[in-house]
Amino acid sequence: MKLTVPFLLCFLTLTTFAQEKTPEDNKPIETQELNTSDTEEITLEEVERVPIYKGCDERLDNRGLKKCMNQNVTFIVSENFNTNIAKGLGLEPGKTKVSCFFKIDTNGDIIAIKIRGPHPKVEAEAIRVLKLIPKFKKPGMQKGKAVIVPYYLPINFMIEKQSKRNRKNNIEITTEPDIYPIYKGCEDGLTNAEIKKCTTQKISDFVQLSFDGILASKLLPQAKTTKFQVNFIINKKGKVEKITAKAYNKEIAKEAIRVLKRLPKLKKPGYKDGKAVNVPMGILMTIYF
Repeated sequence: MKLTVPFLLCFLTLTTFAQEKTPEDNKPIETQELNTSDTEEITLEEVERVPIYKGCDERLDNRGLKKCMNQNVTFIVSENFNTNIAKGLGLEPGKTKVSCFFKIDTNGDIIAIKIRGPHPKVEAEAIRVLKLIPKFKKPGMQKGKAVIVPYYLPINFMIEKQSKRNRKNNIEITTEPDIYPIYKGCEDGLTNAEIKKCTTQKISDFVQLSFDGILASKLLPQAKTTKFQVNFIINKKGKVEKITAKAYNKEIAKEAIRVLKRLPKLKKPGYKDGKAVNVPMGILMTIYF
């Protein structure tokens, strides 16, 4: 899925219930003040040498360094943002956004984080995740001097209303099982969070290996990767059902569904209070071809 914003666009799918928001929900959270009176501040577009993220090749030009930076920040946010944070907050279903502002100082540290989002708890989670961004290898440089570089990061959410029961098929949906569904190859004795991570990774690996790369290349001749969101249920027998997919290209979404239908039965289903339950899952996947 191609991203067209100037810096970074990260999609996270959240599930919650609808309720009216309070005026306080729209107040920004600010972590600290910054005294910039003695230090020049240059925008990311205008700085002569952008800050260098740890692991990025210093030989890259500004465009390459920006791309490397954005990819790494995207990964940190998507891997660590707790999508369950919005449950029970009464957020209105539909598209919403968390606007994240921070600065990379002359030491390469992330400072002056400011967040504006749909709820204080969501804002606090965004701050927590941004603080996981490691210190940059080098700060931004202007005329041979280190400068402060502001950074804007919009995180877009699609909040969907969650019903506790599928009335048509009378299926109970459990969003937080005591024991997460276990994919074959995931070790026993893991914590629930570790099981979830392992199962999610195994499913993503299966899709990557099974996805028709030739089809993707024909549909997207100028790209080397594509992203799509898949949602499905792992039922009480450990089988995948009710698969849906969202992608910019309709044929990519169809291929994602086709592949997931071939997903083997999981080693164990999810459990709640000692009983097998249906567990909904949503994964934002990146396919390389």
